[in-house]
Amino acid sequence: MALIAIGRLLLRGLSVARIDEEIVRHRRRRRGCNARLFGGARRAGASNSPGSSSVQPVAELEVDPDDLILPRYHGLSPLTGSALDSLLRNSGITTIVVVGVSLNVAVTNMVFDAVNRAYQVVVVTDAVAGTPVAYGAQVLEHTISFLATLTTTDELVATWASLAK
Repeated sequence: MALIAIGRLLLRGLSVARIDEEIVRHRRRRRGCNARLFGGARRAGASNSPGSSSVQPVAELEVDPDDLILPRYHGLSPLTGSALDSLLRNSGITTIVVVGVSLNVAVTNMVFDAVNRAYQVVVVTDAVAGTPVAYGAQVLEHTISFLATLTTTDELVATWASLAK
């Protein structure tokens, strides 16, 4: 639940700074079974088919009616197999702020994909998680820090607030 609270704080920070926000969620179709991760999720009861609760935005993030929710049908990164890259480029966005789970796979994959597509990347260190926790910290220190700017929620919200002045 801590990540959800941080996500809400970041969304409020965007609003205060009047930064265009495009909340992009992803959905996965049922057939994703080429990785053990997907099979484990299915065995745990997650239905990753379109419309299922497993692929809906977390209600606590209070999705705005104007937010974009993009379906994604394969892969581990929202930049692969979706319209996200085109939408960001067409909007003139050059920096991506990455939050979420997990540092083990999806966050790291997103950072690599974004850097490979020439985006500046910011990773909010207290708004990402990995398992075990010590490994997540090592991924940030020994991998992500070479590719992205690392910051905290408080630092990022303060930066956005200063832009609003």
